Amino acid sequence: MEEFGNLESHEKNRYWKMRQGQFNFLIGGGWLYRLSWKLLTLITVLPLVLLAKYYSKKLQSANINKDEKRDVTASYKYFMNVYPCCVYSPFIKGYELELFKKCKMGEPILEVAIGDGYFSSLLFASKNKKLTFGADMIYGTLKSAAKYNHCENFLIMDAVQIPLPDNSIETVIMNNLMHHMPDRNAVLKEVFRVLKTGGRFIFTENTMGWSLFSWEQLLLRRLRLNALADYALKLSLKLFAQRLLKDDNFYEKKSNEMKFKIIKKVNFVSKTSMSIGSMFEFLNLKLGQPTRREMIEWINLFGLKNKMDKYMEDIIRYCQSRDEDLVSSEGYAFQFYEIEKIDERCRSMENRDTFIPYVCPECKKVLDKRVDSFLCKYCDIKYPIVDKIPIFISYQSKIKGFNSYVEKKRREESEKFIT
Repeated sequence: MEEFGNLESHEKNRYWKMRQGQFNFLIGGGWLYRLSWKLLTLITVLPLVLLAKYYSKKLQSANINKDEKRDVTASYKYFMNVYPCCVYSPFIKGYELELFKKCKMGEPILEVAIGDGYFSSLLFASKNKKLTFGADMIYGTLKSAAKYNHCENFLIMDAVQIPLPDNSIETVIMNNLMHHMPDRNAVLKEVFRVLKTGGRFIFTENTMGWSLFSWEQLLLRRLRLNALADYALKLSLKLFAQRLLKDDNFYEKKSNEMKFKIIKKVNFVSKTSMSIGSMFEFLNLKLGQPTRREMIEWINLFGLKNKMDKYMEDIIRYCQSRDEDLVSSEGYAFQFYEIEKIDERCRSMENRDTFIPYVCPECKKVLDKRVDSFLCKYCDIKYPIVDKIPIFISYQSKIKGFNSYVEKKRREESEKFIT
C-alpha cells in the first residue's frame, strides 16, 4: 500500500463538512466557548513554559554553529509572531520557505491551496514576482489572502478540477495540501494537464513519520500499547482529513507513467524535531493552526513573552542545525519535491503573456463571463462570483449549506492568519 488513511475519492465535500459541521464546536463563538478555552489554556500554560525552559536549557549545551544553515534559520522568525510558544510551525514553515525560494518559477504561476496567503506573500516578495492565480477551497482564507496584494487572481476550486486550459501554466506550487487529497494520482494528472512541457510542479508531502513521530505515538508504542496507538493514529487521520504517504518512493515510481522527472527531492523534519514540536502543539491545544489568542493573553499577562520567545528560538535553532544529520539516522516526517513535466506530446500556449481564460472544471470548455458569474453552456452550470472571487466548484449544488457559508463569510471581517 502506497498511502495510509481513510479518505474516499467520492467524498468531495469533505472540507465543507469539516469546516461547517462536526468541528463547529472548535471554531464557534459564544461566552461558553470563550470561557472553555480560557480555562483550558490556563491549565496548560505552566506545563508549556516549564517544557520550553527544560528543552532550551538541555539543547543550549549542544554545539550549534551560528552560521550553519543561516538562510534557513533566519526564515523561522517570519512565523514566530503568528505561532508564538510553538516549535512545529515556525520551524517547518521557515524550512519550507527556503526550499521554495530556491526553485525556478516561470510565469504564469498557480498556487493550489494558498490558505491565508501569508506564506506565499513572503515567497513572492523574495522573488519580486506576483502570483498569477491563487486558489483554495475555502472562501474565508482567500478573503484573508487578498490583503497581501501579491496575487492577481483569486479563485475557489478543487485540486482535481482546475478551471484553466491545458498546457497554460509554467509553475504550479502546493504547500501542505497533498496529504489532504483522497487521490494523489488524480491531483498529479490534473496538475500535469495545465502545466506546459518543461513546467514545474513544486510541493511538499507528509509521510507516515508526521504521525508516527508525534510524542503520543512514540509514548504509546514505547509502552507496547500498539493497538491503542494504531487506533489513535487512524482517528487523528480521519479527524483532520489526512492520507499520509506510506511509500517514500511514490513519485519516483510515477515519473515514467506520468511523463515527469524529479529535479529536486529533500527529506526533512527528523523524528527528534517532530516529537519536540508535537509536544508544544499539544500543550498549545492545537495542531498546526496559529497560537490560540487565549494562550497569548495568558503569556502576556504573566510577563512571559520575552522568555518564551527566547526559549522557542533556542529550540528551533537546535532543530534547524541538526535536522539534516538526524533525518539520515532517524527518518523524516516531510518531503519536498520539484518535478518537471517532460511530455513532448503536449502543445503549450505559445506566448506567456497570452490571456488565460477560465474553463469549466467538468468539460474544460471556455466559460462565458457574465456580470456576477461564469456560465458553462455545455454543462449548464453557473459558477457564481462573490466579492470578485469566482467559485469553480462543479458539485456546489450537492454541498449542504454552501450558499449560506459563503454569504456568512462575505459579511464577516477577514482574519489575518488562519492556516
